[in-house]
Amino acid sequence: MDFPQGETPDSDGSSSGQTSELSPPTTRFSDASTLRLLTPREYRNTVRDLLGVNVDPARLPDATSIEGHGKIAGVQAIGYDEVDGYYAVAADVAEEVVASEVPDCASDDAACFADFAEGVVNEAFRLPIGEAAKSDLMGILENSEAGSDYRSRLEVLVISVLSSPRFLYRNELPVTDNQLSDRQIAVRLSYLVGESTPDKTLIDKADNGLLADPEVRVEELARLLSSPEG
Repeated sequence: MDFPQGETPDSDGSSSGQTSELSPPTTRFSDASTLRLLTPREYRNTVRDLLGVNVDPARLPDATSIEGHGKIAGVQAIGYDEVDGYYAVAADVAEEVVASEVPDCASDDAACFADFAEGVVNEAFRLPIGEAAKSDLMGILENSEAGSDYRSRLEVLVISVLSSPRFLYRNELPVTDNQLSDRQIAVRLSYLVGESTPDKTLIDKADNGLLADPEVRVEELARLLSSPEG
């Protein structure tokens, strides 16, 4: 898996899934701002809220635990077996999504499939992606090598999104002056409370630059805690 320049595959495990134990570290991990792998519970909740598909967390790769703690980003890693595991789950999710979420798209209705695909691409990565990266993903719909029709190509697109490091990892690397962006704040709040991707209200406030205000963050935290998922 390729990571953006300067990023490393540090990640975030989960006590809710299977874990493998390591001995306590001899040095402290700098875990405050990093790349955090979605825990099995976070992956399940995120896919459910994004695509309406339920995933069994037991199918996801095991998290690594130190003395019972599975949320230490510095000890997590993804190897070839884990990549295969995430791909297999993504393929099943994509098949179910295309079968259930776009049944009304005519087989030759490119605009219908593109609208759905653009929504997935815009929301799945939580943080904005560049136009070039977005164009590459959307281009799958017009690539005959990805399938003979729009439905099969959309499956490939969804697999690509769910297999991307931008989806699997939460980027908490400071943007400028050791500060998180508003979108990163929204993501951190949402996963702290609901272990899932930010909702539209939180994203809208982030995109309007409101989450830099501590009072707004407190208000949003209270709202999330009062929600059914909180």
